[in-house]
Parts: sequence; C-alpha cells; structure tokens
Amino acid sequence: MNQQQHDNFFEGVIRGFIKLLEEGKVLVITCEAIPRWNKIEKYKYAKRLAELDLSLRRHLTIEFQAGQLVRNYKEKINKKLD
Repeated sequence: MNQQQHDNFFEGVIRGFIKLLEEGKVLVITCEAIPRWNKIEKYKYAKRLAELDLSLRRHLTIEFQAGQLVRNYKEKINKKLD
C-alpha cells in the first residue's frame, strides 16, 4: 500500500466516523425532544442509540486498529529494506 492509498484509507475512515457522530448528534437531539410520558418512542430511540453506540465502538476498534497495523507493517518493511 503506497502513501496515497494509505492516506485515502484513513481519510475514508475519518469521514465515516464523522458521519456516525453527526447521525448521533441528530439522534440525541431528536430523542431529547420526545416527551417524558411517551415511553414507546423513548424505547425506540434508546434502541437506536444503543445501535449507534455499537457502530461507533466497532468503527473505533476495527478501522483505527486496522490502520495502525498497516502503518506498523509498513514501517517494519521499510526498515528491512533499508
């Protein structure tokens, strides 16, 4: 993977993470507007918030760790070639 591909990969990862954060912001604002007595809607949004939390965790652990591994292997290969 050359430097351009590496940069594009991380740019895509960051864009995806920002998109998830923006969706979360909208979801939280919408959830705050639900009246306290409307338990059914609260439940629906709580479920969606839990799914968002899982997506964020997955994104952070998998995508960022994969990028870190690529960077580490690239550095090791470059050291061996020198």
